[in-house]
Order: sequence, then C-alpha cells, then structure tokens
Amino acid sequence: MIISANVQAEENVSAEIDTSQKIKQEVEKYKKECSEKAYPNDYTDHVYALIDDSLKYANQKYHQCIKSIIIEKSKIIFPKKESEQMIQFLNEFEKGILGFYWILYNTEDNGYIGRQQNDAAMGRYYEQILEDIILYEQNLQYY
Repeated sequence: MIISANVQAEENVSAEIDTSQKIKQEVEKYKKECSEKAYPNDYTDHVYALIDDSLKYANQKYHQCIKSIIIEKSKIIFPKKESEQMIQFLNEFEKGILGFYWILYNTEDNGYIGRQQNDAAMGRYYEQILEDIILYEQNLQYY
C-alpha cells in the first residue's frame, strides 16, 4: 500500500511538471507570435528603434497582441457576463499600469528610453496574465 501511494505521488508530480511545461510552451508560442508581429526583423531597425519612438510603438503592438489573445481565450472559457467583466477589468488594469509607469519613467525627461518603458512593463504583465489564463484553461481539462 505504501509503495502504491509513493508511485501515485510520483505520477502526480510528473503530471504537474508536464502540465507546467505545456503551459510555458504555449505562452512562449504566443509570445513569439506577437513578437514577430511587433518587432522588426532587420537588425538596423532595432538600432534605429532606440533613437525614436519606434520601439515604443513596437512594444504597444506586442502588448496589444498578447491582450487580444487573453481576450479571445476569456471569451471561449468564461460565460459572456464574466468575460465582459474580465475585459473591463483588463482595460482598467491597462490604463492604470500604463499611467503608473509613464509617471515613474517620465517625471524627469529620460528621453526615448523612458518613453517606451510603460509599454514594455505592460507587455510583461500581460504575459503573466496569459500564463494564468492558460493555466486555468488546462485545469478545466482535468475536471
């Protein structure tokens, strides 16, 4: 009986690791897809992006792409009312994060680097939310 319990515990840990890896892989797939849409492929474009607002616009494009995936998934996973509420809260969250980081990085003039920081931060938050949505989606498959 003890051996059986140990084997079951090991299988559960293995399943959790597999699920965690699947979630990370799916998040990475979406991040790569959005990155390819948002950022230039040409190396010289990356260099020029540091001397104007093009990096800011690329970061905006990236985080909006991630946001659209979150919204699509929430519409599929949740009932309409809850999905609409989530989207409303997501919009409020975005407004707050962008505003907060704008003030943080631009109260003093930090040039072009400071101007793009709020959009870069927003992308990182959306990546985490996407991972949480995918985790929730994976957990639904087990029940």
